[in-house]
Amino acid sequence: MKTLNGNYQSEGFKRDIYDLSSRVGKYEFAKDVIAMANTPREHPAHVLLGVDWKPGEPARVVGLADGIDDTKFQGIFGSDLIYPTPRFTYAPMVIDGKHVGVVEIPIDKSGPFIPAKDCSGDAGTILRAGTIYYRQGTTNAIATGPRFDEIIRWFGQDKKPVPSAEADPELAWDDFARAVYRFESGRYYLLVTDSLPPDAQPLASPLGLLPWVYVVDFNPNSETNGLLRDIGAALRTHRPLHLVVKGDRPSFHSNSTYWFFARGLAIC
Repeated sequence: MKTLNGNYQSEGFKRDIYDLSSRVGKYEFAKDVIAMANTPREHPAHVLLGVDWKPGEPARVVGLADGIDDTKFQGIFGSDLIYPTPRFTYAPMVIDGKHVGVVEIPIDKSGPFIPAKDCSGDAGTILRAGTIYYRQGTTNAIATGPRFDEIIRWFGQDKKPVPSAEADPELAWDDFARAVYRFESGRYYLLVTDSLPPDAQPLASPLGLLPWVYVVDFNPNSETNGLLRDIGAALRTHRPLHLVVKGDRPSFHSNSTYWFFARGLAIC
């Protein structure tokens, strides 16, 4: 089993294949994939289907009664379920005369990958909008506190810094998180932005996961080539987003984000 820092696991085992004919099976598969995709690691992650494994015991190949074509797995994902869409492959294999399946999730630093909406089954919520899931031990867990910070840093560590930035991006995130009290509840957070360099999008993406109450944007084209384009979809997964210009008087709700275009909003 491949682990990193003794806390994360990038190998998973599932005795039976996912029931993709049901929404629960689809949601469970999506959750396993994004949890692996969000897990800090040095190698591709895998979910082995048709293999039974318990802690302290060797893995046992039990085989699958039926196979599933890769296109059915790929068809589960879309911008309406997970944002951004994670990359993975599914390959059937034969081991000791038994059919198994291997889901491989490569390292993809375009994440973190988060549910775009709440998805529930008979037993309750399976995917919660705006939540970062990762793999801890043999289970999927929700990233909070230091784990959240570590995962955000992992996604950013190989990305090019903004040319004008003087600080290391990882250290800058730590300083930023401390300065805003790690976005603890009971506080209101304001973001001020303008036009961004073309290669700033990877570093800006995590901002869409944060609870901004008010954004002051000096870029009238932000919807097409600015911060709103880069983080708007992620922001909408966990907060209502209202676009505001001079003269508007929207009703204020602390669980919403009000995006004020200080120089007006360009009409395409």
